[in-house]
Amino acid sequence: METLPITSRSYTLSDFLPALQDPIKVELDRSALESIRKSNKILNDHLKKGTKIYGVTTGFGKLSQFNISAEDRHQLQLNLVRSHAAGVGEPFETGIVRTAMLIKLLT
Repeated sequence: METLPITSRSYTLSDFLPALQDPIKVELDRSALESIRKSNKILNDHLKKGTKIYGVTTGFGKLSQFNISAEDRHQLQLNLVRSHAAGVGEPFETGIVRTAMLIKLLT
């Protein structure tokens, strides 16, 4: 099984071609883990300060004028994921799904 190291570098479509063909192993390197930790710290620092963050501490769209309580924020994010977890038509091929998941991981 081929391994795709996830780093903080930029990627091109050709980097994902192996995932279209076969399952691949994905490994996060130290730079990627550090980037995740840094982003998480920034988010948590803003939450502790009470910073208004669209879609995190507020609703979405016309509901963005409403603040979301700390107790309800986890549920808001869960609802957001669930609201996008629907599809219509024929299922995508497995390789396309793997590639889409990799792209989502990197964005």
